[in-house]
Amino acid sequence: MGGWNITKKDLLLLCRDGRALAVLLLLPMLFIGLIGMSVGPLFATGDEEKNKFPIAVLDQVDHEFDLQDLRRFDPPSFGFENYEELMELEPELDPVTLEEAEASGYADAEEELERQQKNSRMLTEHIINKIEVDRGFKVTRLKSAAEAEEWQQENVGNVLVVFGEEFWTRVETLESADLFQLDQGRMKSGLSSLDIYLESRSSNATRDSIVHEMIRVKVLEVISPYVMCETESHFRSMADKSVCEPYELNGVLPPLDAPAPVQKDPTKAQLNEAYIFIVPGFTVMFVFFLVNIMARSFLQEKHQGTLRRLQMAPLRPASVMVGKTVPFLLISLAQTILLFLFGRFTFGMSWGTEPLLLLPVIFFTSLAATGLGLVIALIVKTDSQVSSYSNLIVIMMAGVSGCIIPPEWMNSQLLRNTSLATPHYWSLNAFGEILKAETPSLSIVAESCGVLIAFSVFFFVLGSVLWRQKLAT
Repeated sequence: MGGWNITKKDLLLLCRDGRALAVLLLLPMLFIGLIGMSVGPLFATGDEEKNKFPIAVLDQVDHEFDLQDLRRFDPPSFGFENYEELMELEPELDPVTLEEAEASGYADAEEELERQQKNSRMLTEHIINKIEVDRGFKVTRLKSAAEAEEWQQENVGNVLVVFGEEFWTRVETLESADLFQLDQGRMKSGLSSLDIYLESRSSNATRDSIVHEMIRVKVLEVISPYVMCETESHFRSMADKSVCEPYELNGVLPPLDAPAPVQKDPTKAQLNEAYIFIVPGFTVMFVFFLVNIMARSFLQEKHQGTLRRLQMAPLRPASVMVGKTVPFLLISLAQTILLFLFGRFTFGMSWGTEPLLLLPVIFFTSLAATGLGLVIALIVKTDSQVSSYSNLIVIMMAGVSGCIIPPEWMNSQLLRNTSLATPHYWSLNAFGEILKAETPSLSIVAESCGVLIAFSVFFFVLGSVLWRQKLAT
């Protein structure tokens, strides 16, 4: 009962102390409000579409093949060493006949041509689809050279990607080795090796180079399995059936990737993402400013002799320590809940899909802060030590842990590892999972809460030792 009376007394004193309440409640709201209004909009640069590379794609690939193309696709079967030799001699060669195609191993030449037509359309469409769904591009499809010329005149600073007539023929000449020696084989000239050209009328060579590499990655991603399936029999036998099956003659195109849905209000979504970092980050930082208030309260009672009288009262030491600690825990809980409400109603910050999960994280964060406050309060001996020790510890822990700058932004691996040794990091880790994930991982939240409990136990055990030492002296 004595401990509860101490708690009520300290709660009344805290509520009457306007300066303490301002530091714990009003100052954090003012600070978060200013940071949110000034820095938050920097995260929202407007419509996400405006941040993409605007490019246009023109498909000029010849998908209608005949027996002459069959010879180009497979020169060795027609007696030529490679595609390059065939191209040198082709002007002097007679047209391929059906009998010659059959003699070269194509018992059903028409069926093979149909397969090639189907695969050329399928892979070309897949490449363009891969480019369209990439978040870095805003793609315009063009239907003719005249439309492409008009687009370039209206978009001088942007890039036009042209799939030339011989694209599929170049793909058919590739061998598996060309995919692993991009700087030496038939792909050494980049996209132009496949009759894909980037046309740009701007002088931004760096931007054009980036677009080239991004497009090349998409092209290789699509054509590589096809080339491996076509040229390597052991790969076909080892690979999963679903890898090579789309290239068999079945007349059905596999489903394409769906473009990412366009957000109705991307600016609002980006702002919410900013506030999901700002509000929890600075809330956790200010929760640990409780250390300062708690240390000053203990120091004031020590100077007034109140603390000594409590120690001499017929109360168990543990009751006195708990009675002195619980008011600050309650104030910390109220502070955290108030700041989350402030973020919700001022900035419209989302609480995630499982907002009830916030409650245990809030509680254990406040418990860890109160435990640290107890340790600091029992260590400091003067008001100047309160200002120097507590402020230094709180600000350094906030800076290292990610309250001010996310750990992933830190260049130093040492700092990122150091952040794991702070309760702040684990609190933010749990808050981030709850607020950002569509389906929060309970294991991540439980792990973070477990670490916060460990910090709390450590601080309170250390605080109990220090308390008993004070009683002994």
